[in-house]
Amino acid sequence: MFSRTHSLFILALLVLAASAHIDSPHCAHNRDNDIPQLLDVQEEFLPAQSRVLQTITYPNIRISTDYTYFVNGTTEFISYVKQRLLPPVVDYFEAALRLKQPLTAPIKLSSSMSTICGYKTPKALVTGADADFYVIVSSDEDEANWVASAGSCYLSTTTKRPLIAKMLFNMIYTKAAQDDILAHEKNMYLTMHEMMLLSVLPLQVSRISLTKTARLEQVILRLWS
Repeated sequence: MFSRTHSLFILALLVLAASAHIDSPHCAHNRDNDIPQLLDVQEEFLPAQSRVLQTITYPNIRISTDYTYFVNGTTEFISYVKQRLLPPVVDYFEAALRLKQPLTAPIKLSSSMSTICGYKTPKALVTGADADFYVIVSSDEDEANWVASAGSCYLSTTTKRPLIAKMLFNMIYTKAAQDDILAHEKNMYLTMHEMMLLSVLPLQVSRISLTKTARLEQVILRLWS
């Protein structure tokens, strides 16, 4: 069994490896340098699990992706991201991560908040999104040397964990893989890298718990298997 320090070190290596897998251009991380705002949400503070008797079951994180503004690009690319690229990445993180402070009510913004993450506020966030983490997916065409960007827009006022974020693909350098296995692998590493920057690295260790079947070292191994 790896120690926590060893596991976190491997996690850091994975992030670097995913970034290095794309020689040029590179990940822009939070390209727009957005400063996350704080949002009051209803959270349940579950007690810590006992090392002997684990009677508390932490719920899996629920991730919702919004494609309202994912309109730039070919029909082929948009379909590829929606159907083949992002869904398995989201499924993996939902299975691998549990929340110690889950939300007890939908993520809901005031109707007076007309914009978020640089976009008009999606309808789902006005009516209420039944999720723990909401990601707005978009695309751009930029000749600058970056392939993708991701950043948080809103954090929980109490726990400071990400609640709403955006992920942006640069159409100049990101293409639908079609039947090219290596290209699809490269895109998967890229998307894993972006999602990890959004959902895992910003979280304090005390805020998340890896499932018994997806301990951190197992996550690393399964990503490369």
